[in-house]
Amino acid sequence: MGVCVLTSGNLPSVSSTPDYFSVSQCGTGLFRTSCTVPALFLNDGPYTISIYLVINNLPSLSVNDAIVFKDGILAFNIIDTGIMSKEYTGKWLGVVRPRLAWET
Repeated sequence: MGVCVLTSGNLPSVSSTPDYFSVSQCGTGLFRTSCTVPALFLNDGPYTISIYLVINNLPSLSVNDAIVFKDGILAFNIIDTGIMSKEYTGKWLGVVRPRLAWET
């Protein structure tokens, strides 16, 4: 749909786990960075992933600040498994549909 679902990175204020390499200079070599999106977080439908690599923590980040920009580098489709459709069988609205803790 062309809507940005989320933006994330390995910066200390953004990541829920510490990443030493986000605050240190990396030497020459091959590095692999990854993150995990929780199960049942995304609503069903098609998604693409774009990559932006930046050198500095800039006050405002745009595609123009990226040293590497790959738009739509990965595409996938989320298919509803029915796990969250036992009581409500209609189409869930929104891009994300996390399981939230409710209490009455």
